Amino acid sequence: MTANKSLAYITILFSAFFLFFSLRLPFGNLNNIGPGGWPSVILGLLLIMGVILLAKSIYLERHEKKVIANQNNEEEQIIEVADNTSKKHLVLAFMLLIYIMGIKYIGFLLATPLFIGILAFTLGMKNWIRLLLTSIIGTAFFIYLFAVLLRIPFPRGIGFFREWSLLFY
Repeated sequence: MTANKSLAYITILFSAFFLFFSLRLPFGNLNNIGPGGWPSVILGLLLIMGVILLAKSIYLERHEKKVIANQNNEEEQIIEVADNTSKKHLVLAFMLLIYIMGIKYIGFLLATPLFIGILAFTLGMKNWIRLLLTSIIGTAFFIYLFAVLLRIPFPRGIGFFREWSLLFY
């Protein structure tokens, strides 16, 4: 059994067990989410992701057996891959530190799309339209989910940035 299959089984069992109990709690409504609403949604999504991971693991396991059988009949080729990711984790950690420090001053509304865009570019996304859309839609989703629906305040920044963020949420 592969590690992904084990993780999928654990995820499915964990989420199904707690989903069973969270469904017994009152859900509430859209304006006032009850104690069972948010856990049920998260655990339901976790259960779906566990099933997807299990299906993907089973599919890849069967596909690998076919590939290994084909490779035994052919001559092996060695492909060298440039190791350009050796220092990426340090760059990403530094970017996260800058984001955490800067969010107090320029606010969530400006810091988050900048962080998402720079992060995506660093990880290899080169299409500028996708970069902009990912940054803007991701930030809008987080603002809508946390600031509007759940009423969890985000840092607004100071000075001009605070006034600017008040226009949006």
